[in-house]
Amino acid sequence: MKKTYIVIAIAFLCTSAKAQEISDALRYSVDNLNGTARYRSMSGAFGALGGDISAMRTNPAGLAIYRSSEIVTTVSLSSIKTKTDWLSIEMDDKKTRFNFDNIAYVGYFPTGNDEGVVGWNVGFAYNRVKNFNRQYRMGRGAGG
Repeated sequence: MKKTYIVIAIAFLCTSAKAQEISDALRYSVDNLNGTARYRSMSGAFGALGGDISAMRTNPAGLAIYRSSEIVTTVSLSSIKTKTDWLSIEMDDKKTRFNFDNIAYVGYFPTGNDEGVVGWNVGFAYNRVKNFNRQYRMGRGAGG
């Protein structure tokens, strides 16, 4: 029994505990969940379940759930507003954009067999991963 306590104490002393750092805060704050609105609303749970075209990226075997062909698109509307103030000169910039975040197709092709290979599926998808459209304007008057 004493050996067990000694081994536990040595193991505890040899391990190092470390708190979160700035890089961890950045990693945990980034939203990498992309795809259809249904996939995002379920927090990506369709990766294990299948039956959603966005799950094709994480689990291609999920396409086996489909028993009919499907075309899917997810659109988004983004609005960006910036305001700068440099040497008491203010400038504004506003942009509204309409984007296709996801366009996908799943084709179901039945073989006509009752057993064995009953059908096969093929899928193609475009997923917009990130948007790096950042634009800021600053200006200076003629008098400075």
